[in-house]
Amino acid sequence: MKKIILATIILLISAVAMKSDWGVFDGIITTANISNVTSSSAQSGGSIQLMYDDADVSQKGIVWSKTANPSNTPGGYLGRTEQGVNPTSGNSLSFTSNLTDLEINTTYFVRAYMVNSDGTFYGQQISFTTIPTLGQWGAIALVSLMGIFGLWIVYRKI
Repeated sequence: MKKIILATIILLISAVAMKSDWGVFDGIITTANISNVTSSSAQSGGSIQLMYDDADVSQKGIVWSKTANPSNTPGGYLGRTEQGVNPTSGNSLSFTSNLTDLEINTTYFVRAYMVNSDGTFYGQQISFTTIPTLGQWGAIALVSLMGIFGLWIVYRKI
């Protein structure tokens, strides 16, 4: 009988803990895939889905860095966007952000973030590498190679 009473108490406490909001964020935040990558910019963003008992979002955006797990704290990121407030409790929202002033052929780590009265929360981390450019000497080498190939084709036809 004592085991049944103890199991019932544990079950009730578990049910109450799962139902109540103890200041824990139980919504969903995800980082959008990286798109439109160039040698100095890219695009990402995120989506936020709040449950009805979550606090309203006071700030959202993305953070990026050359090191893993960038954060929305001073010194925790190389770049950050601020996309303003919203969504409100029980709603969802998607947003897009531009990453700018990136270095050529460099790997970056990106995370969406949101801030509400419960704290700061992050989406999953995504990494990408900016596109390298040929540069002046690379362009000269490419043109030279194309010229040599063109001369070879002309020579073969003669």
